[in-house]
Amino acid sequence: HKYCLLIAEKYQILGKRFEAIEYYELAISLAKEHGFVQEEALANELTGNFYLAWGKDKIAQIYLIDAYYCYVRWGAKAKIDDLLQR
Repeated sequence: HKYCLLIAEKYQILGKRFEAIEYYELAISLAKEHGFVQEEALANELTGNFYLAWGKDKIAQIYLIDAYYCYVRWGAKAKIDDLLQR
């Protein structure tokens, strides 16, 4: 899942949106499948930011809400507060 997230970010930087989407989704599902809630949260947050930068606010909201709840499960109060502020 870490590798997939890295590749997603690479594609995002290169402007290859559809490839980035595939790798973001894969990173999220693999992190979830293997119980890495903190990295599932990060992958959801980065995916949400990706969609925000693309102007897809409604889709971004879904990922950011998922990130929020992952951070809640993890107990990351500072990240929860950060997401609520932004």
